Amino acid sequence: MKVVVVLGGLAAAERATPISKVVDLLSGMLQKSKEEKHAEQVMFGKYTQWCEDTAVEKKRSIEVAVREIGGLEAEIDKQESISRQMTDAVKELDESIGMAEADIREATEVRAKEKADFEDTDKEYAE
Repeated sequence: MKVVVVLGGLAAAERATPISKVVDLLSGMLQKSKEEKHAEQVMFGKYTQWCEDTAVEKKRSIEVAVREIGGLEAEIDKQESISRQMTDAVKELDESIGMAEADIREATEVRAKEKADFEDTDKEYAE
């Protein structure tokens, strides 16, 4: 039994040496670094996937916006054309109104002269 105790004591003594402690510490650090590396790889993979998904989404959004901009620019051109046509029509109508008002003034003057002439003629016949 003494042999076993001595051998057991030697085994315990071998494990407790400073070199074995350093080896155990380094082994623990190695295991911990492998776990951290794996966790970072998983996180980086998720981040990479998120970046790719976001890039695809942004690309689609940009394509939709570009198409929408094209349609809106066409609508703006159309409305500007209509606005120019309406402005021209308003100018024509303003000219037409001006001419009609001038014709009314002329006709009123002519009628006033004709009325004066009629009244003068009527007075002459009445006398």
